[in-house]
Amino acid sequence: RKEYKEKLTDAALTQMCLYGIGAHRLEVEHTADGQKLFVVRTNALAGLPVREGLGTYGGDCYFDESWRVVKIVIKNQVKPWEVEPALQQKLFDTFKPGDKQWKYAKFCFRSSLLALVTLVDHLYGVHLQVGNVVVIAAREQLGPAHPIRRFLVPFMYQTISVNDNARNNLINPRSMGPRCFALTDVGLGLAWAA
Repeated sequence: RKEYKEKLTDAALTQMCLYGIGAHRLEVEHTADGQKLFVVRTNALAGLPVREGLGTYGGDCYFDESWRVVKIVIKNQVKPWEVEPALQQKLFDTFKPGDKQWKYAKFCFRSSLLALVTLVDHLYGVHLQVGNVVVIAAREQLGPAHPIRRFLVPFMYQTISVNDNARNNLINPRSMGPRCFALTDVGLGLAWAA
């Protein structure tokens, strides 16, 4: 495994998406001209309201078949019905390596990816959905001596307490969690569906 001392390089971004926190969100996309690209999408967060003075989330990062980052497409926070048809292309900004704002685009994408994975995949998906379902199913459907329940015990240990603490400290309005992200309370509620 190669480690990157400089976390802001294109190579570090590739590592983050291919081997790191974004790997489970990789998708394949075929362009109209037959080119195969890999993409990690975070533009699902682009329309969510953020607190005043803070930047919006979003950005889809594209890689070629050699895993070189080729572009980041950031969706602007506008309502499509408020944009004239001739200006629809303004809904997205495309940044490529070497562009003047390339470092900014990478910053936006990295921040968006970390927020999306932390909020949606980890906190909501792992803790509040899968963790709770497994504990409830095991307790309600499997007896205390059932071999599958006994096998699951180490994985379920303290799940209810951890999730209760997460609700109190990370999910409730004006708790630590919402302060860590730019989203408003409404935006945070909408993020669960991203």
